[in-house]
Amino acid sequence: MIYLSICIPTYNRSNYLQDVLESFVNEPEFIETDEIEIVISDNCSTDNTESIAREYVNKYPTKIKYNRNSENIVDGNFEKVLSMGSGAILKLNNDTLVLNKGSLAPLLQNIKYCCENNLTPFLLNGTMPVYKEPIVCKNASSFIATVSYSCTWIGGFCISRESFQKIDNFSQEYSLQLVQVDVLMRLLKKGCEFLVIPDKFYQSIVPAKKGGYNLPKVFLTNYFKILRKYLVSTEEIKVLREEKRIMLFKFVLPWIVTISNDANKKASNFTFDISGYKEVVKKEFSALTYLEFEFTFLIKFILFSSKAFLKSIINTNTV
Repeated sequence: MIYLSICIPTYNRSNYLQDVLESFVNEPEFIETDEIEIVISDNCSTDNTESIAREYVNKYPTKIKYNRNSENIVDGNFEKVLSMGSGAILKLNNDTLVLNKGSLAPLLQNIKYCCENNLTPFLLNGTMPVYKEPIVCKNASSFIATVSYSCTWIGGFCISRESFQKIDNFSQEYSLQLVQVDVLMRLLKKGCEFLVIPDKFYQSIVPAKKGGYNLPKVFLTNYFKILRKYLVSTEEIKVLREEKRIMLFKFVLPWIVTISNDANKKASNFTFDISGYKEVVKKEFSALTYLEFEFTFLIKFILFSSKAFLKSIINTNTV
């Protein structure tokens, strides 16, 4: 029985993809059992992704599948790659997400537990060390209160094959670039219970250029739009208000500081667009919260710049 389908949507990252595939195929559980498969959906890459993928398919013809889209369908590729899976649990896996050596066994153990107990896994991958044991979330508010903005990470997303086959219009929020969040909320609202697993199974390779979308639009405007649709009761609205602050100050603000400093140094490490972020914050939050945001940004920006300056001085003096 195939318990787990590792579903990899990819585009123009052949070198990273090869590292990801190698990290799986060398694990004993992959080699010695038929409980895991890998499915790859290539978003019409222009590099050598196809040749790399087919090399692995030829080596493991019963365990690895490959599809090449005729055009780039962007986030529609999530649904496509999941549809290719045969496992009881379908897990999205970034094409930069390398499995830690020896981690497939405990990951598979958690997957089997979920299958036996009618739970759907969600992986935090060590991002919340405060959690030492898995947590069962039985509704949308407890899930968001537990995982917060980690729900936007596709590497944590899992869905049972049964739920995937039953869900209507999987990619209905395609335009918001957060299909996975909408699906998670729909599953929770339909009574699906999640097992939030805190363990770190993966290392993420940082690509040479990270970004490619408007960060405040996706993680403030679009994210909140999805949550508002599902978090409607008095208790859920309280969770939403808290989540808005967490997303703003713990995720979006640090990214805007980092990207602003990157642009200030003309380093070009990121391709995120942060234009219009002030207008978005003003629209989504109170005037007082906006002032708090601006003040915090200024302090963090100065501290970040000062650290970078001191580091450059130290490096110069040690040459």
